[in-house]
Amino acid sequence: MNTPILGVGVSRFERRSTQTIEQLSQQAVRLAVRDAGIDHRRIEAAFVGTAYGAAGQGQRILKDLGLTGIPVTNVENACASGAEAALLAARAVANGDVAVALAVGADAPSQSLAPGMIPLDPAEAVIASLGMTFPALYGMRATAHMERYGTTVEHLAAVSVKNRLHGSSNPNAVFRSPVTLAEVIASPLIASPLTRNMSCPSADGAAAVIFGRADQGDPLAWLAGGRVESGQLVDVAAATDALSTRTASAAFEAAGIGPQDLDVAEVHDAFTIGELSAIEALGIVGPGDSGPYVEAGSATIGGGGVVVNPGGGLLARGHPMGATGVAQLVEIVEQLAGRAGQRQVEGARAGVCHTRGGGVFDLEANACGVLVLKR
Repeated sequence: MNTPILGVGVSRFERRSTQTIEQLSQQAVRLAVRDAGIDHRRIEAAFVGTAYGAAGQGQRILKDLGLTGIPVTNVENACASGAEAALLAARAVANGDVAVALAVGADAPSQSLAPGMIPLDPAEAVIASLGMTFPALYGMRATAHMERYGTTVEHLAAVSVKNRLHGSSNPNAVFRSPVTLAEVIASPLIASPLTRNMSCPSADGAAAVIFGRADQGDPLAWLAGGRVESGQLVDVAAATDALSTRTASAAFEAAGIGPQDLDVAEVHDAFTIGELSAIEALGIVGPGDSGPYVEAGSATIGGGGVVVNPGGGLLARGHPMGATGVAQLVEIVEQLAGRAGQRQVEGARAGVCHTRGGGVFDLEANACGVLVLKR
């Protein structure tokens, strides 16, 4: 694929923003257009990912920016909505359909009438009555991982400590103060063994990326390959993430590089076990090695390994579901362009974004998206 990325923009993520989803998105788009140094009228197609968006959400966002009369594709795939929107935009450019394409990811769940993050469909009420909520599911995954590999509560807590440290240097993050291992473990239990500080905050926010042919501007980085896949039927919560493994394998093959080439990764850490499972599925570490890897500091900026979630991850930055995949992309682009400031990973040349969206409980997940970037 190797699609150039010309500009990126992201709003501040907040628990309860005073701005609407349209205003947050418009802010992100304006920043991306300015970053790309182009006239917004050169955008020929837009792809907008949301999990909570209204009908025609993309059109609602873009009309006040003067972006009307172009193809607008609205994408909903739970937490992977933004990642899929970005992949579709990149493919539109790579396939020669358009010269410049815009990807937007956005959500403002605090302003939604929906009860909680991705509420259950009434048809699945029996599942909810048995306690099968997202925290419960991730708690089961954590327990399975602990039983299979000897992962400890301290390993789970170390993910939060690292990501809150990284988030303290991200001006757009919800949480910008570090936490200690003891504070993470002592916070209220949400779904054993996961505590509140091992869980991401819901947030309002938006992010945008502009893709274009190389003759349309100066590329900051290239989207080398990507893949979005839906989950297969499952019976139990597994210790391993087979869906992410399959998706990552296809994405790396398309990009022509492997996990051994990575310098930085943004992964879906809705709960701390999510990060541990993800870096194993991506091949950054072997099965069962993720806890010790994070605990040893290898995933921390300056730690000597592949840096994981330098932007703070969902645990610190927050999780507006549709925005997350695009916000991850923005962070990796900033890293590869050498513009990440205090959280810069020295010499970063290759990175990966990973998002995983749930909602249908008898599937591995609704979807998983993996995007591979190069400088």
